[in-house]
Amino acid sequence: MPLEILGGVIEALDKTEYEFVFYAVNGRKQKMKSLKQFCGERDISGLIIQGLTTEDPYYHELKRLDVPTVAIDMTVKKRFGWKCIN
Repeated sequence: MPLEILGGVIEALDKTEYEFVFYAVNGRKQKMKSLKQFCGERDISGLIIQGLTTEDPYYHELKRLDVPTVAIDMTVKKRFGWKCIN
């Protein structure tokens, strides 16, 4: 994630009760546990995702996941029903 984006996220979250925690998850780890399981084990209440490809297991779980999500620099298919800002 570019540092300007990361800095903006941290600055915005500092004004809330939320905390920013960074987890790097590769394809091997994605196959070991579902995104829902990953979020549940860490009590994650929202995601900022960057770098997933349409082939990544977590990408295919995003539609079913009941966690607010922001996708940065990713192709998100319209079927997800997400609002896209370019």
